[in-house]
Amino acid sequence: MGAHVASLSQMTKILTFDLEIAKPISAAGGWDAARRGDCGISVLCIKDSETGRFYLFDEHTMDAAVDMLNSADLLVSFNGIDFDANVIFGVTGRYLTVPHYDILKEIWSALKCRKKGYKLDEVAQATIGMGKSGHGEFATTLAAQNRYAELHDYCIGDVHITAHLFDHIIDSGFIKGADGLELFLEKPLVGAKDYA
Repeated sequence: MGAHVASLSQMTKILTFDLEIAKPISAAGGWDAARRGDCGISVLCIKDSETGRFYLFDEHTMDAAVDMLNSADLLVSFNGIDFDANVIFGVTGRYLTVPHYDILKEIWSALKCRKKGYKLDEVAQATIGMGKSGHGEFATTLAAQNRYAELHDYCIGDVHITAHLFDHIIDSGFIKGADGLELFLEKPLVGAKDYA
């Protein structure tokens, strides 16, 4: 049984994920410091496509989170390659080692540039009529105030929206930005792996 390029229909485990940092960007010295893990992680949420279940992890269970993420056939995120994966490495010293489909990275690639109007909330509202429950900068305030129910609900909401957005991309091939125009994205290509 040789290795081959797997199609989405051959995948059984697609994990959509997002994290929230524990300390404000300003407290760590900027976005580069946050990417290095200097802001920590207050919560990491993963949705498993096989079961539909959401899993939550905190600073005490980050190794288990990385184990789970690295068990996937495909990871799905929104800005996870540039941000979340770097934060995870900064905090745990461990890389994500499986194929990763980052919706925001695909948007920038299709646009051939970065421009306003393509944040998760803007894209989700315009494309699938779903919006975020708040703004990411408030997640650190919720963590500082030990308001974990609201913090976890916020992170779960982002993962829920990202998973639905990914499903839409697979079904229709496009997203819309704040301007309402359709932008067609590359669908995920999964590297050589033996799924037999």
